[in-house]
Amino acid sequence: MTDWIVTGLFLAAALVASFTDLRSREVPDWLNYGLLFAAIGYRVILSAVSWSWNPIIEGALGFALFFGIACLMFYTGQWGGGDSKLLMAAGALLGLQLRWDSLALSFLTNVFVLGAVYAMLWAIGIAAMRKDKVLAAIKSSMRTSRMIFLRKSLLVIIAVLLASAFIINDPIIRIMLAILAMLIAFSFYAWIGIKAVEKCCMLKQLSPERLTEGDWIAKDVIIAGKRIAGPKDLGVSKKQISLLQKLKRQRKLNTVLVKQGVPFVPSFLLAYIAALAFGNVFLVFL
Repeated sequence: MTDWIVTGLFLAAALVASFTDLRSREVPDWLNYGLLFAAIGYRVILSAVSWSWNPIIEGALGFALFFGIACLMFYTGQWGGGDSKLLMAAGALLGLQLRWDSLALSFLTNVFVLGAVYAMLWAIGIAAMRKDKVLAAIKSSMRTSRMIFLRKSLLVIIAVLLASAFIINDPIIRIMLAILAMLIAFSFYAWIGIKAVEKCCMLKQLSPERLTEGDWIAKDVIIAGKRIAGPKDLGVSKKQISLLQKLKRQRKLNTVLVKQGVPFVPSFLLAYIAALAFGNVFLVFL
């Protein structure tokens, strides 16, 4: 019975969050905090009914683990605030059982494994729709002196790895060196492609009236020598938005360059469904 309550709560929240993230690139605070308070209430009631502290302890452990990961992803600029808050609430709801087949650990692993696949497919889809611009950006970046130097350096490293693979007798080491060489080449060109997609498709000039709290400002906004907002803010605040709107009314700026990332919350929904159906997908692949 309790598993169905957890599943129902999380699936309902993840469905709504996915819809809002796809539509407006944000997850409302009322949803994230609502799920968190529902998780706390559920854990307290379950502890009272079962006469055990375990449900509360498991919820606290899940929240602590997911909180740490959410902060890491947020402060390194990988996720927005809405994504991070949703993960924290999920940790409190799912709880953390200290065993290898824990639903919380399976979900968390799936978020990163399936999330990486999801983000790559999303980027490929955007690149396919705007392939001319993306290809032009890739060609332009490959001509820079920095990129030419980096490409030649990586080519030398790959050549050394492949030559070592032919010289070394151990077949396992040979395979590992060959795989490493291929991974380096793939990672380099994937990075070039992602940067091109970001430059062509994910940077947008927005009027201050269209900004929402948490939007990522891609370039510092400096007026009369004073920095108003920028990438280091980890998302624009309501106070900064009000100031930018005021500056727009004063005709001191027209638009702000904003980075619109991949709407990542749908991968939470996919990760949870996969955890229910298969468990930890990383272990399944292994």
